[in-house]
Amino acid sequence: MIPLKPKSFYKWLRKFRNEDSIIGDLADDVYEDITFPKKASYDVIRDYLANYEDRDRNMFKGKASDRCLKAFDEAYERYRKEEK
Repeated sequence: MIPLKPKSFYKWLRKFRNEDSIIGDLADDVYEDITFPKKASYDVIRDYLANYEDRDRNMFKGKASDRCLKAFDEAYERYRKEEK
């Protein structure tokens, strides 16, 4: 049997949309941001969030808040555990 390729973080995060939680808020924002890096590593995504300036259609509107970065760190840790 051929092992399944793990989902991208972006696809994994989809299940949290509309959830009333810090990760749900992140998921909602990510899916509204058309320039979010969909197939990227932890470092690339975190850098994107931490340094995102007000670009066209950006839902984060400037650099990400500490709450957003905390949500991302928590979500990515869960993603890594679930998608091993």
